[in-house]
Amino acid sequence: MSLADPDFWTCAADGGWHSMREMDARFMMYEETSPVRTSLARLAGLLPIWQSRATGLTDGELVRPGQRCPAGEIFFMLLDIIVVNTGLMRDQLKPKDDNIIDTAAVLKTLQVLQVRAPSYEAVLSSGWPLFGMLVILQEGLFRLGRLAAHQSRSLLGHWGDMATVCQEALPLHGFLMAWLNTESEPGAAFLPLLPPGARHEATALKQRIYYEDLCGQDPSAVAAARLVSSGLLPEAKWNVTGWRQGYRRLSSLLDHALVPAGWGRLLFSGWPLLAILHRLQEAYVREALCSDVEPYAYAIPSVADPLSVWVCVRRRADIVDERWRMEGSFPDCGHIVRATREISTRPCYFIDVGANLGGCALMLGRDGHEVLAIEAVPALASLLKASVLRNGLTNVEVLQVAVGGRSAQQALHCSEGHSAICHVLPETDEQSVKVATVTLDSLVSAACAVKIDVEGSEYEVLKGATKILQSHPHLFLELHPYELRERWSSSADVFDIILENGYDTFESPGCTAALHGDLWKGNGTYGHARWARGAILVPGVQLPPIPGPCDCERECHLRLLPDPSRSALRGNCRCWDFDPHRELCTLYRSCGTGLGDALEVAPGWFAGELSGNWHISFSGSAFTRIVLNGKAVKSQHIIPLAEPDGRQLAMTYLDIHATPDMSVFADEAQVARGVAATLSILGEDVTPEQLLKLLHTNLLQSQAIFGCAIAFEPDSYPWNSSSGSVSPQHPALSSGVSSGNGSTWANLTEPWTLPQTELWHGEKRVLYGPYVTQTGISMDLANAYNYFGPNEEWYHACRSHFLEGGMEFLTGMWGSPYFDEGAGNIEMVTYSVPFTRSTPVPKVTAPAGMDLPFGMPENRKLQTPLGEHFFWGVATVDIDLNMIKFRCGTGQVFDAGRNRCKMCPLGTRMRNSSCEVCEEYQGSVEDRSECLFNVFYLIHALNFHFWLALGLISLGSRIQHNFYLLQVSHEKGGLVLHFCNKHCLHLSTNRAQQLPTLRVHLSGCRLLDKPARPLKFKVVGESQVLIVCEEENKEMFNIDEMCNIAGYARFPLWWELMHITFCRIPMLLYFLLMLAIILSVMLLWVFSGVSLVTVLASTGCVLVVSVLVVLAIRKARAATAHSKQRRRKELLAEKELIQKFSEACWEANQQLEHEARVALLHVGWTEEDLDELTYRTLKCQSQEAGVSVAYLLSDPFLNLARVRSKETNPSFYTLKDVFFFGDDPIGKNIPCPRDGRLGCALVDTLPRHHRQQCTHYLSWTWKYTVGTVQDALDFWLEETQLNSRRVFLYMCFFVNNQYRILYECDGAGSANLEDVFEATLNRIGEMVAILDDWRSPVYLTRIWTIFEQFTAIKLGDVPVTIVLPSEQNGSLISQIREGEDGILQVTQSLCAFESANATAFSPQDERKVKSLIEDTIGFEEVDSRIKTFMLDWVGNVVQEYMKSLMSRSGHLSPVVKKVRSRNSRRRSDPLDFAALPDLSI
Repeated sequence: MSLADPDFWTCAADGGWHSMREMDARFMMYEETSPVRTSLARLAGLLPIWQSRATGLTDGELVRPGQRCPAGEIFFMLLDIIVVNTGLMRDQLKPKDDNIIDTAAVLKTLQVLQVRAPSYEAVLSSGWPLFGMLVILQEGLFRLGRLAAHQSRSLLGHWGDMATVCQEALPLHGFLMAWLNTESEPGAAFLPLLPPGARHEATALKQRIYYEDLCGQDPSAVAAARLVSSGLLPEAKWNVTGWRQGYRRLSSLLDHALVPAGWGRLLFSGWPLLAILHRLQEAYVREALCSDVEPYAYAIPSVADPLSVWVCVRRRADIVDERWRMEGSFPDCGHIVRATREISTRPCYFIDVGANLGGCALMLGRDGHEVLAIEAVPALASLLKASVLRNGLTNVEVLQVAVGGRSAQQALHCSEGHSAICHVLPETDEQSVKVATVTLDSLVSAACAVKIDVEGSEYEVLKGATKILQSHPHLFLELHPYELRERWSSSADVFDIILENGYDTFESPGCTAALHGDLWKGNGTYGHARWARGAILVPGVQLPPIPGPCDCERECHLRLLPDPSRSALRGNCRCWDFDPHRELCTLYRSCGTGLGDALEVAPGWFAGELSGNWHISFSGSAFTRIVLNGKAVKSQHIIPLAEPDGRQLAMTYLDIHATPDMSVFADEAQVARGVAATLSILGEDVTPEQLLKLLHTNLLQSQAIFGCAIAFEPDSYPWNSSSGSVSPQHPALSSGVSSGNGSTWANLTEPWTLPQTELWHGEKRVLYGPYVTQTGISMDLANAYNYFGPNEEWYHACRSHFLEGGMEFLTGMWGSPYFDEGAGNIEMVTYSVPFTRSTPVPKVTAPAGMDLPFGMPENRKLQTPLGEHFFWGVATVDIDLNMIKFRCGTGQVFDAGRNRCKMCPLGTRMRNSSCEVCEEYQGSVEDRSECLFNVFYLIHALNFHFWLALGLISLGSRIQHNFYLLQVSHEKGGLVLHFCNKHCLHLSTNRAQQLPTLRVHLSGCRLLDKPARPLKFKVVGESQVLIVCEEENKEMFNIDEMCNIAGYARFPLWWELMHITFCRIPMLLYFLLMLAIILSVMLLWVFSGVSLVTVLASTGCVLVVSVLVVLAIRKARAATAHSKQRRRKELLAEKELIQKFSEACWEANQQLEHEARVALLHVGWTEEDLDELTYRTLKCQSQEAGVSVAYLLSDPFLNLARVRSKETNPSFYTLKDVFFFGDDPIGKNIPCPRDGRLGCALVDTLPRHHRQQCTHYLSWTWKYTVGTVQDALDFWLEETQLNSRRVFLYMCFFVNNQYRILYECDGAGSANLEDVFEATLNRIGEMVAILDDWRSPVYLTRIWTIFEQFTAIKLGDVPVTIVLPSEQNGSLISQIREGEDGILQVTQSLCAFESANATAFSPQDERKVKSLIEDTIGFEEVDSRIKTFMLDWVGNVVQEYMKSLMSRSGHLSPVVKKVRSRNSRRRSDPLDFAALPDLSI
């Protein structure tokens, strides 16, 4: 058994641990004066029992793995600590200052508990009072004085800090102490209600702990706040439903609530959490449900034999309850469960007759079988119902009736101190406990197994189960021969019925011979007795000497079956006796009935009969006979019987479900008793006239009496003549008895006679039973029917009980209600009283084998107050049922129209003996005593409103609402409409055969509002659609993207339902799904009790609210969209103004700049915003500005260079020193627009017409002279026909702020190198590269220019133009004309470089650039790509040359060809230089 097994933690596998647990629980729960109801007064006595057991402990402290009962071990370890280490026991919970405790043992025990306990919930539901024991230990720890050792003192000192309660939690602590100190209701499962405000305080404290980090040193405060705020302590009185919900909540939330506090913190804490858990364990686990039925009753877990169940037991001195407490099981039940598993592998229908506390029924129910548990004792049946609820079983039904051979109302008599021994006898007085007796056949039609344990009523039960026995269910029968004989039956009669129904397999219990020394005190075996001489021997059996009574009993068992063909042994044995002296065993077929007549005294002898527990079956039975569709078949408990005209023919107490309150008819019953007394006194002298007068007089005694009758035994009424009495056999009576002249019977047909009535086949007797009614009927019952028939209850039940001694003289009995057909045609009940006479009455003997449901004992001499008399007949009074008041059960009312007690229907409660309808949001409890709030009603109502509102709002907010336009753009071959909100269209729209259309309204654009053809579209984004521009709508491409668009678009309704989605579900499917959910929830709500009016009203309210919400959503969307449209219009206007401002700044036009500033001020800009815009604009223009080629080719620039360098053709390295250093650096005193500091870039000093946004990126090196650069640029402009005033170059010498780089030395210029170059080239988009010489270009020896070429190649879409000075251009042409050799020399010259050897002016720049190349693709890859690029350029030059030859222009310009850089060289056919003509001159 593992920790996962629910029976493990309760120690259900060991009966010894069970008894110890229950003793612990009893002692822990008996002390009423303690707040936690714990008692140490008797617990100490359990310690030696534990110490004497082989519990599996290794060293007396630790629980080893695999221990059978860790909960019990931990409990006794704690008890041992309390008893041995403290003075608590000696001082009756009053510790002294010198008490000593070994805290090491306490902590070790807590460690074991922490490791072995699966959870707090497992400890709670186990039934072990561990929490109570920890409460006792907690009380002792914090009241102890001096400690034994420094270690212990320090430990307790540490934990003692935990005992303090944080200041913020003191209010909650006070609430819990007040709740804990509330006294319990004696004998009830009572949990006090939380004080008002406690849960609110706990919730507030939990939130403060979470958000404000309070009570950090008091984790138990967190646990207490969780425990209370989670609702685990009741706030209202709880009943069965409340218990079930509360226990489920307690089981699921307890461990979560106590997470902050471990076992140690719970123990060493100032919070009473352990005491609270102890009370919760008592109420929820032990006492709940059980104590509601009977005070002080509680539940115990049974021993797992083979299953463990919770059984409600009482605290009284009863043998059955005590056996459950001390042993925890009945072995019979375990045997039945195991046998039932062998009988059927599937659940079957099981009947438990005599269920008692229900151990067998509960175990079978937990095993999955459907069980009908029948128990006659009201208290036991109520406890069993509570046990069924406690175990959560829905397949066990409890019926509180007695089972017998006929349906009647009888009195219940139980033995004091032994609730299992109860007898059902005929009703004797009004004060006896009455019980309805029914037959088993009237309850069910079939079952797979029946258990019968009725303490001597086995014969009566089987006699009323003939139909069930014909289907051969397995019988689990416990025979009680002694009790059977007390009822004038025997076990032989029981086996005769079983054998008559074909059973042939009997599982013998073995030896049941309980040898008693007293006569007739055994149960199946009687000491010092033998069977009387009237016993019938088993023929042909002569046994050898038998050693003992058990062997003699075994021989009888072997010969139980009557069929000799089954064995060589003769059979039909029922009883035996044994003479030990002669070792003589005698077997008998029959041993009579009763005790006095059947047994005789025989010292030393033993007499026995079949007894004990039997498993009886039919070898050919197939259980599929009683299984339909996998479920056992059973009939209804109420069997309606009706006449063809619909009137009820008969009623039983089971039908009525009520006990008639006959106490109000005591006077009417006395009338019948008076008639019986009169007849018993008058005897044979009574005449018909006197009988008639007596009956009519009785009718006048009470209006409740409908009719009266006097019925005589057959052939017993003495007809008087002048010669005296005439016997019925007198020849004069052969043709009947004449009425005579003046007879009181003259109103009947003449001549009036007393004919003989056929009692049964072949038996005719004279019957006489005068009968009169309130309706004027006077008749002889014998003329109407055979009242002496064996099925007439009103006569034979009274007759049998009286003759058998079950009824005193002049006492009567109430019969079962019935429908009186013919005489009154009403439902009535009869009170019958026997009367006697002194002379013998003719005997009537029923034939053998006749079914006698009420018995027919032989008439005999009886001792009465009048002397020795014989039974003569029955005097009756009939009471109209409409006059009867009924005592109905709890939650039942009497239906006067049907004369039935009926349970108040669901949804009602009992109020003033009537069913009061609960409010529709309430539900009635099981006993219909109260109307409680129906949680399911609330859940279904909330679900209905939620889903209805969700469906309406989602549909209303998605369908046919406006999709407001934000802007348009030209993309993907059409016009893209951008909406302000998501359209939720599915992409499957694009796969439609015919594209959908939309309509645009109020956009301000005629082409959209009134298109030539409907606008077809495709979905291209979450808030974009693409308008497919057809031939008729091609003008839409003329719509400006920057135009101010407004208005909204709409889609067709049906199309929206098909394609607009909600949670990725099309709206049509979503609508159908929501409709199905709403209808389903509405049906559940209707089943919960809601009325149609409420549903319609709720629907109307939700509809109104949903419409308002939808309107609000649409308004909010419209407002948001209009706000976005307005904002876009404002942004467009601002963008236009900003553009004008930027252009004014480029041109340095103060007038335009002022106008733009004023306009921006009008749209809401502030001066600070404008200053920020000015700064950002000037900074951006400074960074993006380039120097014009016109300035570079101008004389002023050349003169400036010559004057400052004092050279005719200086290099830019030379100009660096004279421009940015020296006495008069250019731009030193001019503020830089980029950072506002003095010292600007050279481009910022130029006139505005020479300083504009860059158009080309110039790749060059500062080693070039001014002349080289001017010559190359001039030749480039000439060939490309570009305007020098419109071409602006990104030339680092001019564009970069050299003061920051060179003069101030704040950077080497290569920080974020890769990002800067890529961003600049992408922005400018075109590169011009100046090569100074094609033979050995300096360009390819500088690391900067190589990196620039590599970046352009990597970007891939940046065109690069190679430019040579005019002189080098001519040289290159001459070299190409030399043919293959010349071209090869050109290519070799351009490819004769290695980037690894390239240099830079700044060593720091050189290291950074080379490091970047090494960290990315490496020098070889850079060289390969640049060489490929140079070869492509040479190839293009050659192609241009060839073209020029073919056109005979004779003009070659290698600089005008733009070469687009590529990431990899295009693999085209290589040029065949050998095929070229000889170009040498």
